Amino acid sequence: MATIPTLTYLPSDENVILQLISRPLPADADLFDVADNYAALVRNRTFMRYTLSLTCFYVAAYAFITGSPDVYIRYFGVAPQHYGWLFAVNIVGVMLMSVANRRLVQRHALGTLLKAALAVSAIAVSVLATGVRLQVGGLPLIVVSIFLYFSMNGVIAATSTAAALDEAGEYAGSASALIGSLQYGSGIVSSLLLAWLHDGTPWTMAWIMAAFTLASLFLAWTHRHSGGRQ
Repeated sequence: MATIPTLTYLPSDENVILQLISRPLPADADLFDVADNYAALVRNRTFMRYTLSLTCFYVAAYAFITGSPDVYIRYFGVAPQHYGWLFAVNIVGVMLMSVANRRLVQRHALGTLLKAALAVSAIAVSVLATGVRLQVGGLPLIVVSIFLYFSMNGVIAATSTAAALDEAGEYAGSASALIGSLQYGSGIVSSLLLAWLHDGTPWTMAWIMAAFTLASLFLAWTHRHSGGRQ
């Protein structure tokens, strides 16, 4: 019997726990069963809102990951050896917020944390896009705005995934696969948009980040709760 790794959300009165488990794949499982599982998930509006919210957030994140070398190094003249430090500071923010999130989930509902983190990210990228469009703030504005935006990933990825899996019920294995595929496949959208619409300035990166972060916030704020710890 084969096994497949799945990401499972285990609700608790004290903690939200995300852990990898190995779940047996039934010998009689076929493509029709898999298709039925995905169809059931797609019909689950609350699950899809959380999933698409995370997907939109990652389209914005990959826009920065893909576009920032050109913005920092070519447009602003940052030395290539210093670009790594400007990028790494965002990872420090993610780590700090991930640690903070472990405490926050004990006091607040997943949906509340997700909406708050997305609101901070949306404000940060709105300031970023406005500054870039008006050509004010320069590199410091971009670095600070991106830091605030990216740090929220430590909360957004965990809470949206946990909330989505909480809605998936018996389809948790297929749900984790769908979430992962959309989350990491979203970079294709970012890359295509940057390639097609690049104008030689930070504007393309900025408006893509702003548009998809606002879409992520909209999806999180307008979902209809159907159960679970949210």
